[in-house]
Amino acid sequence: MFNWLNKIHIKFIFYIFITREKCIKINFNRRFYKNTKNQEIVKEFFNGKELDKTINPDEAVAYGAAVQSAIVNNIEDGLERLVLLDVAPLSLIVKIANGQMNVLIPRNTTIPCEQKNYYATADDEQASFLIEVYQGERELASQNIFLGSFLISGIRISKNGDVLCEVTFSLDINNILHVSAVEIGGNEVQGNLDIKCSNQNLTDDEINELIKEAEKYRKDDQLVIENSQSRINFENFLNEMKKKYSNNRVIVQKINDEIKWVRKNLNEGSSVYKNKLNDIKNFISNNS
Repeated sequence: MFNWLNKIHIKFIFYIFITREKCIKINFNRRFYKNTKNQEIVKEFFNGKELDKTINPDEAVAYGAAVQSAIVNNIEDGLERLVLLDVAPLSLIVKIANGQMNVLIPRNTTIPCEQKNYYATADDEQASFLIEVYQGERELASQNIFLGSFLISGIRISKNGDVLCEVTFSLDINNILHVSAVEIGGNEVQGNLDIKCSNQNLTDDEINELIKEAEKYRKDDQLVIENSQSRINFENFLNEMKKKYSNNRVIVQKINDEIKWVRKNLNEGSSVYKNKLNDIKNFISNNS
């Protein structure tokens, strides 16, 4: 039983940061009253705190359901001094450039809640935004749980970074995630998606395992992101210089060769791309 208590307590610390010292009252289920050994174990686990035997567990469940119902129906009378929190057990995220994720609703955020952010086009003449939604704690979107996606097409055509898309996540009391996206300015095209978050199909142990896995592979994921970001920086520089020196055949030819090299070498280390970037900068400086 002691191991069982410890397992439950670890989950409390993990999700809502309640330590043994912060536990003010421990309600003891009446069906265990006659077993003094159980009482001693629980009392010892909570550093000698006396057990509270005055609360009927069935009544406690009913009280909680009543309070939750009042909150859902916006009934404020009598709730001024009550705080009942439900939280998102895993982060809800949007996939962005180079496979990285942007967390809109972090783990342990109280629900219902709503968060929004803005994302710019990544390519010249980009005609659409692909909104991909994931759930989890890994640094790379592909390592998390895919929840759904939708495409908004017909956005204003322009250079990369010129067009913005506003993405909103709204997580309701029933754990339904409402995702919407709208182009800012321009044609103002929009789209939306409703997702029943998959954590309802995950056990507490599975959620804990996902969190531990994210911590275990955090450095590896960050290395992949660093390598990918260096490659993207190199590619962006090549494209910018190709436009800038479009009348210089020597520079354009060199840049085209480098673009071909990048397409064949997508998984090099960050230092390789940085060295290539410095080399092309020197070449352009000597031939412009």
